[in-house]
Amino acid sequence: MLSFTLGHTDLSNCNNMGDFFSWRTWNMNDNAVPATVDLTGLDTSGFSTALNQISKMFKLSAVNMNTLNLTGLNTANITNMNGLFYNISDSSSIVANALNLTTIDVSLLNTSSVSHFATMFYSNPTLTTITGIEDMDVSSGVFFQDMFGGTGLTGSLDLSSWDWSSGKFYSYMFNGTSNLTDIIGIENIN
Repeated sequence: MLSFTLGHTDLSNCNNMGDFFSWRTWNMNDNAVPATVDLTGLDTSGFSTALNQISKMFKLSAVNMNTLNLTGLNTANITNMNGLFYNISDSSSIVANALNLTTIDVSLLNTSSVSHFATMFYSNPTLTTITGIEDMDVSSGVFFQDMFGGTGLTGSLDLSSWDWSSGKFYSYMFNGTSNLTDIIGIENIN
């Protein structure tokens, strides 16, 4: 697949897009322009409180692009982002040496209702940057297990503005993130 544009798709009766793009191969031709995923107009306001609303939406997708742009994704009522970007840059599981996802921009995601952040970015060894992570609203977050596990994040990760007051489960949150030199704000976990 070279691109996906939601366009005028009527999803008013939809209440779950879990695994929607799972196992999807995006633009694996080295000479082609990077794939684009345009979710403008995706209104999740009618989504139920089911645990897998958009969980694992991009799980195990072979994404041949440097940046995943989530412009237009309305996540105001989403409560579960478990595994949302799980393993989308691990070439060993899909197409060897074809993936190069280095950046995910979460600055436009409304995460104020999300309680499940577990494995959100898990197993993305080429992922070095998460733009907007420092401003993410995790005040409703309870589950953070393996959230950043197995990523290629480098340098310092600033989580000092995060409200950890609802958090309960943090096991393996940073497991395998050997390139991180500092996690700012981790001392605020109660």
